[in-house]
Amino acid sequence: MRSPGRGARALAVGIGVSLLVGALPAAVGASGPASLTVLQAPADATDVVRSPGSVGGLRLYQAPISFADGRAGMLYGMNGAVSGPEGDDPFTKRVGWTAIDLGGGDTILIAGLLFVTDAPPPAGVFVDRPIVGGTGLYAGVRGVVRSTVTEDGSWEQAMQLAGAGDPVAETLELALGAPAGELVETGEAGLSRGDLGVSVAAVALPDGGTGLLRGTSTVVGLPLAAGDPTATTISVSALELGDRGTLFLAGLTRGPADGSSLAGRPASLAIIGGIGEFAGARGQVDLIRGADGTGTLLLTRIAVPGESPATGAPSLVQGAMSVAADPFGTGDPIGSSPGDVWARHCTVTDADGADVGGSYGYLTVVDTTTLVRGLGLTLIDVPGSGTIATIGYFDDLPGTSGQGEGALPAAAVIGGTGDFAGVAGEVTNAPVTDELVQRTFTFGTLGGA
Repeated sequence: MRSPGRGARALAVGIGVSLLVGALPAAVGASGPASLTVLQAPADATDVVRSPGSVGGLRLYQAPISFADGRAGMLYGMNGAVSGPEGDDPFTKRVGWTAIDLGGGDTILIAGLLFVTDAPPPAGVFVDRPIVGGTGLYAGVRGVVRSTVTEDGSWEQAMQLAGAGDPVAETLELALGAPAGELVETGEAGLSRGDLGVSVAAVALPDGGTGLLRGTSTVVGLPLAAGDPTATTISVSALELGDRGTLFLAGLTRGPADGSSLAGRPASLAIIGGIGEFAGARGQVDLIRGADGTGTLLLTRIAVPGESPATGAPSLVQGAMSVAADPFGTGDPIGSSPGDVWARHCTVTDADGADVGGSYGYLTVVDTTTLVRGLGLTLIDVPGSGTIATIGYFDDLPGTSGQGEGALPAAAVIGGTGDFAGVAGEVTNAPVTDELVQRTFTFGTLGGA
């Protein structure tokens, strides 16, 4: 972490979800393909290390992609090291996001867990990761991508997709206040990949109440050409809508390098899941701001079976033992500043206490007003069965480490691989002991409205 005096500055308009894309989104609800394959060239990668050792380091990357018909796009990604090699295990575990920009407002968002070594992977090696959402033609999509190393060191990204074109369940227009936030820089002069913005804005609810939009945004791509004022970021946000619950949003945003907004230009983010009434939610949110920073959120939620945990979908109960992981950042006491990042990993057991896998999380502190609140992605790996992707908050006490002392509120299940491919729903958490948490997963799957 960095002291606000050294690595963060207040922004009148935050770099979070206020960074905007430059084109109107394609129509939500249009039918998309059931499969899609693109070829990714070797990536241009940057590593940002704010703490000693391998744990906590952030990797940013971008690469051009191409289609068989000659079309082209871009792939952007970020992942953080959450667990280093241990004993006979040679792998560093990395958790993060990949966003594929197909042009015209069409994007596909991937959440994943990678087991990597320092040596480049040989040709033929593949990894499966959950597809958790998209925008434009791919709004509401879920599925699995198989990423395979080719002979020349590039990657084939073969995606199996479900849900694009399913009917809209709800549209909602919300008034959005001007955001306030901070920018945490990598330490390099000027705009750099890895610069991280954290922002919060009030949302006016239809019942007269007030919600919140909390977001983080990490620079993954610098301006595309000389004179281009925009940088590309991956944004991750929580839209708190009062008693109805919370929606989680993620995707690519593009805006000025100074972190300000482009008035009148829309940003589109994927709805990747939710809790409460929004368990299993998917769809798209379009954000447009005026010159004063205030704006409008247009929410388009797409129907999905299993949106409510009460639909009789199967449940999986696991126990998780917290294991201390190095904090991302140095300087202030851990958890003191928005933009601090926690890398977390733990063992996972079944209800009988038998070891069944591991849990790996990478979270960014988005609020320190009362509790220290982190927002981020967690992947549960169950060897022989697959992975489960979740997103949610982790709450801790000021001055503590974010390594097991805090509370895990309910989180959204946003996808998976193997036996868990396409799942959506909610996970609740109940403490068993000081170090043991029982996590109960309730799933629905895609396959119709």
